[in-house]
Formats: sequence, structure tokens, C-alpha cells
Amino acid sequence: MALTITIASEEVAINPNAWSVIDKLNIRSTISFVVINLLNLSSIQKGDPIVFERDGNTIFNGWVDTVLTQEVEPDVLFTTVTGVDNCSIADRRLVAASIENQTAGYIVINFILPILAEENVTAGIIDDGIVLTKVNFNYYTCTQALDLLSETTGFYWNINYDKELDFSDRASNTGTDLDSNIHHKNFSLSQENSQ
Repeated sequence: MALTITIASEEVAINPNAWSVIDKLNIRSTISFVVINLLNLSSIQKGDPIVFERDGNTIFNGWVDTVLTQEVEPDVLFTTVTGVDNCSIADRRLVAASIENQTAGYIVINFILPILAEENVTAGIIDDGIVLTKVNFNYYTCTQALDLLSETTGFYWNINYDKELDFSDRASNTGTDLDSNIHHKNFSLSQENSQ
């Protein structure tokens, strides 16, 4: 099983026994790992992009959230990194709009997605949902706006690994599939539906 982590487009060497990805519906996916060698990367900064692949398949795509560097012995540094997924993009952008008599999907496509497009987010699966009589976003973050629509409709939202915004019925999300051809050691999978 080949693990590859890039930070700011540069591959780093990690402890293969000290990483985790937590992926939950309607809650930020997170990653944690220990870098044992920066290789060609000069430093790790909060906000640097992270891509984590296993056997060529992306299993996490997001941004560095915290960095803790420790000297484990003289001249040997290990860096513990935590990251958040692409949904954090929606924290950085504001939406101000008053909308009447439109479906939730229409609101996502026409009022939230154009703002997120400034961060190269595109449309993924966006369902219509119910017609909302009136919605006011008074300089909400896109996260707050999507959360409000999600709570109102019962839909989930996510900015996936390909930076596509999904807004869809929770029943259509079947969770993570485990590859039965891979032998796992000390593996656990926890799935939750949180609101």
C-alpha cells in the first residue's frame, strides 16, 4: 500500500503508522499525520494545500490547519500536521442576499456557488430540494449559508476532493467503501450521521 502526501505540491515523508483520516457526513473531514522528513519542502505553513493518496487514489484533499514541530533528538525534527478538508473554503467567503420563492438548489447554484467559484469550486451534485419562501443571508459565510439550507432541507453539503460542491439528500450518501482486496492491519471505520 503506497501512501503519498504532498504539502504545497511537494511530497513529504511521513511515519506510515502515525496517520488518520476522519470522514463524517456534515462535519469537516480531518487528517492528522507525522512528517519525518520534509524532503524538498522548506517548511509547512497553516493554509498550505494537502493531498493524501493511497495507491494513486485521493483519500483526502484539504488544507493545513495546525503544525507542531518537535525535536525528538538532537537535529531530528518530527512535525505533527492536522488538516481540514475543502469545506473550509466556504469559511473564507461571504454571501449577502435576500431570496424569495426559490428551491434550495437554485439558491446554492445561483447565490453561493458563484462566490465559491472564486476559489475554483465547481458544481457537483446539486439537488433542488424544497421551495423556500424567503431566505436572508446577511453577510453569512458560505458555510453558514449552506448549513442553514442543510438544516432546513435535511440535505448535506460537501466540497469534495475535486473541489466540487455537492448539495444533496443524505439518503444518497452511502458512505465509504472498503476495498476487500486490501489487507488492513489495526483498521477501524466509524460512520456517523451528525447534524
